Amino acid sequence: MTTTLFVRVPGVFDGTLQVRDGEIIVASGASPNINVHLVGTSGLRKLGLGALTLNVENTVQGGALIDAGSLTINNGATLSSTFGLIATLSQSAVVTVNGAGSLWSVAGGLQLSGDNASSTLNILAGGTVSVGGDITGSLGSTTLTLDGGTLDMHNHSIGPLGQAIDNRNFRSGTLKNVQQINNGAGLNKTTAGTLTMDGTNTYTGPTTTRDGGLLVFKTSYLTGTGLNISGGSVQIAPSAVTPNNVVLKTPVFFNSTGKIDVTDNKLIVTNSFIGTASGAVYSGLSRQIQTGRNDGAWSGDGIVTSIPAAQTELTTLGIATGAQTGYAGGTFGGVSVAATDTLIMYTYSGDANLDGTINPDDYANISFNDNNPSASGYYNGDFNYDGDINADDFALIDFNFNAQGAPFPTGAAAFAAVPEPGGCALVGLAFTIARRRRAGGGIS
Repeated sequence: MTTTLFVRVPGVFDGTLQVRDGEIIVASGASPNINVHLVGTSGLRKLGLGALTLNVENTVQGGALIDAGSLTINNGATLSSTFGLIATLSQSAVVTVNGAGSLWSVAGGLQLSGDNASSTLNILAGGTVSVGGDITGSLGSTTLTLDGGTLDMHNHSIGPLGQAIDNRNFRSGTLKNVQQINNGAGLNKTTAGTLTMDGTNTYTGPTTTRDGGLLVFKTSYLTGTGLNISGGSVQIAPSAVTPNNVVLKTPVFFNSTGKIDVTDNKLIVTNSFIGTASGAVYSGLSRQIQTGRNDGAWSGDGIVTSIPAAQTELTTLGIATGAQTGYAGGTFGGVSVAATDTLIMYTYSGDANLDGTINPDDYANISFNDNNPSASGYYNGDFNYDGDINADDFALIDFNFNAQGAPFPTGAAAFAAVPEPGGCALVGLAFTIARRRRAGGGIS
């Protein structure tokens, strides 16, 4: 039997009230707060233009249909349903999940619909929406806003083919396990605030940050058509925040100001060339590290690390190609590497070949290129990115050789490395240390 609760005035429902298998009609201007449990086997339907607020745990074995008006899941309340449908008629409807612990758990898909009306889902601070199917759009105007809450897609799509979501506002909060966004449209982070990507995200299309926004990756992201930096920032979450080995493998495009903060992780760039020095100025990705490094402050735009040890020059961001390091055909950070890929890694300043430690191989690189006027680049020994391989770089590698701790993990499997120049590396090590310390080179 269907039970209907018709609310015409504002009110609070406490105590023993239960609505089973039924409809809640909230008249325009009414705004009841439901502080009791709604249960049932035939779902829940919210009708009327008024505002309904749920404040406790609610479980319905069926769909949650919000035909019109608004539904707020608030103050740690929960609503569990087998599917969700917002704005089923010609009247607009809004669902808001807000407050710590507040949850709408949908076992299946969630449709934002409406016949020439608007359908809106807001996931605000502390609220969570967890879906077991796609979030789809249909008729009318559809809007999805994530601003401080969590949206877990469980490897389903937001706006699959032919069912796009018109307005996608990813402002802040956590977005998890996204298979696809509007059939390959990608992710746009276009406002201030921090959006964290967690879980397994396989969406394709560009990922764009602009207007001061920060996009944080807590887990690796290895697909997509490019990371577009257009005034915003991207951070690879440091190991202190996540135990995962986090790697981004993607094309990278710097369209204006902004930065990528690698922290203590790794970045594999598949489209941009590593760059060379012309005088004191680098091109390509080396230029992005040079500007980001900002003479050791790591405060500029470009590619940076926010790990404090880098400001002491014990550590840095090293850069080299897959071919140079010998990782080509193998893996780096557990991720496959091609010869033309550019690898960027947080490591000791002086670790030329990105194997996580300073050893004779690195001394062989810098010794071989010391007197080569055409040589440049971090891999060849320019550890302070000033465009020249000189006594300052030897001072860095000498000091850090003794100061380094345990090797940084590479998570790597490499084929035979590119032969290191310089002949016997051990001889080069002893000769270089003695020669350069006598020269009195300082650390820039």
